[in-house]
Formats: sequence, C-alpha cells, structure tokens
Amino acid sequence: MIARDTRPTGHWMPLTARCRSAALVGVCLFTFGVETASAADRVTIHPEGTSSAITLVGDVIDFNRRELKLQQKTGAGLRYIPADEILSVETYYSEAHRRAVREFAAGEIGLAESSFLAAYADEHRPWVQRELLAALVRCARRQGQLAVAAARFLQIIKSEPATRHWSAVPLIWAPEPVSADTRDAASVWLSHNTEAGRLIGASVLLQDPAHGAVAVREMKQLARQTDPVISSLARAQLWRLKLTPGKTTPNELRSWRDEIARMPADLRGGPYWVLAKAHELAGDYEQAAADWLWLPTVYNEDAVTTVHASLAAARALTRLGRRDEALTLYREVASRFAWSPLAGEARAAMRDAHETTDASSPAGG
Repeated sequence: MIARDTRPTGHWMPLTARCRSAALVGVCLFTFGVETASAADRVTIHPEGTSSAITLVGDVIDFNRRELKLQQKTGAGLRYIPADEILSVETYYSEAHRRAVREFAAGEIGLAESSFLAAYADEHRPWVQRELLAALVRCARRQGQLAVAAARFLQIIKSEPATRHWSAVPLIWAPEPVSADTRDAASVWLSHNTEAGRLIGASVLLQDPAHGAVAVREMKQLARQTDPVISSLARAQLWRLKLTPGKTTPNELRSWRDEIARMPADLRGGPYWVLAKAHELAGDYEQAAADWLWLPTVYNEDAVTTVHASLAAARALTRLGRRDEALTLYREVASRFAWSPLAGEARAAMRDAHETTDASSPAGG
C-alpha cells in the first residue's frame, strides 16, 4: 500500500443507487417504489440546534446549493430549508429517468443519453430538469463532446445560477484533444454573459497559442470573483500554467493542498489531478500516485478526469516498482472505464507488463 497525505474522507457512491453529492451539499436522491408522479416528496433534515433528524412531506418546488423550497402537505405552507441541513431527498422519477440511470451505470452512454433526453422532455419540475441536464453534460463529456457538454451546463446556469450541479462543469484539467470547432466556440464563451461561460471558455483556451493570453487574463479576473465556487475553480485552473519541471516549490504545493481542502468535496477532483501532476514533475511519484488515487477511490463526479488520474497513478506506481498495484489499476481502467479511449492504453500497458514478466521468467517456467 502506498502512503497517503492527509485528505478528505468519504466513500464512492454509485450512480445506480441514485446517491450523488451535490455542489456544496451532500444529498442523496432516491426513487420511490411507485409508478405515479403524484406521490409526495420526503425531505429528511437535521435542523441546526436540534438533536435528531426529522422528515418533512410535501412537494419540492426548487432546490439549489443554498436552499430547498418545500410546499408542505400539512397545510403549513412553503418552507425554505437551508441546504446544509438536508440529509436526504426522496422523490419520484419517471421510468425513462430510472432506465437512463441504469444504462449510464452500465457504461451504455449512447443509450443513457437518449433515455435522459426522453426523461427531460417529459419532466416539468425545474430542479429535476437541471439534474437531467447535469447527467446529459456527463454523457457528452464521456463521448468527447465538450461543446455539447458546455451548452448543456450553461442551460443549467440559465435556469439556476446558484446550481448545486457545479460538479458537472466541463473544465479541462488533464490534457485532452480539443477540436477546432470547440476552440472557436470557446473563443465566444470568453465573452459570455455568465461567469460560468467565461470560466469554461478560459479553461479550454488557457494554453491555446492563439487565444491563451486572453484566456489567462479572463481566468485571473474570475479568480478574484466573490463567488467561492467560481474563484476557487479559476485559481486551480491557473495552476495548470505551472505544470513544467522546476516551476513549483514545496511551499506552493502545500498551499495548493490547503486550498483544495477548503473546496467542496465534489469540486476537488480536477484540482487534485493538477496537484498530483505537479508532484510527479517534482519527482515525487509516491505523493503523485496518492493524490491521483483520490479520484478513483473517493471521487465520483468527473469521470473524464478520473480515468486520466487512474492511468497516471498506474504509471507512477510502475516507476516506483509497484507493478502488481499498477496492474490492478490498469485492469480497473480497462473495465470500469471501458467507454474511454484511455481504456485501450490500459489494455496495452497490461499486455506489455505480461510480456515483460514472460521475458524475465526462466525458460520452461
């Protein structure tokens, strides 16, 4: 086992259980075992200053990263519940929505996308529509459709600027190919009327030869914004500019780690990838592997960055001589992330490892 620096604790929550952390709020959403949309929603909360949880019954009117609005069935009227008091929300999802979740969990991304779109067309609750859009962002990202993912995320922001779905924002952390059409779209996003649009555009073009200077300037402005989600993501994006050997100091990397610890847990994946890469460039493969492994073991929000981290961790472990651990990770990438082009690289690494082992074995076994 590799030694790990202090980091957030948590556990991986599969999408099949319909339990995912939301931006700034840890919330589990479960489907009822009913077939009609008339069933009431159930919101379990732990109010500040109380010793036990209570469950409220009614209709969720809206839900963002600040609060949930519940129309109670008891005649008590509309109740505003702070997001940090919410333990769970139970609601009804359509058959298309439930089917999409199953397909997504099975890695059938094309089918899941079609089912999510069908569910979106029939869904009339704005807060559930935003959840479906977040799922569609993730489908597009897994299919390499960055521009589509960005357009869908900006639909979420238009519907609710204080969205709890910031974990779905399609930013670039690990290197990935960007098409000319996407770069052209990103140059337009740099002038978007929302900070989210400008953040996405600057992320795509941060190291672009033609638009990089403008993107860096915009990212620095976003890093000074008062919204902590925008500013923290923008500062972490700027770390990408220091990913060259000798560009960071140990004190700087410690400050990065401290800043990541202050972020909501569901936004830490990309910043952890950058931190790990900086440790690798500094020759600290042990710490790089530990930080990269945080994504596949704890994080479940950005699968595109997670698969990059898993593969990078396997390579770091190989350099440390921990070939069995690396081989286990390669197998996980090939199976858990079969939809990703990087799964092919993992399978190739597994073949190379087996060939190396065979070549070093004595003749005759």
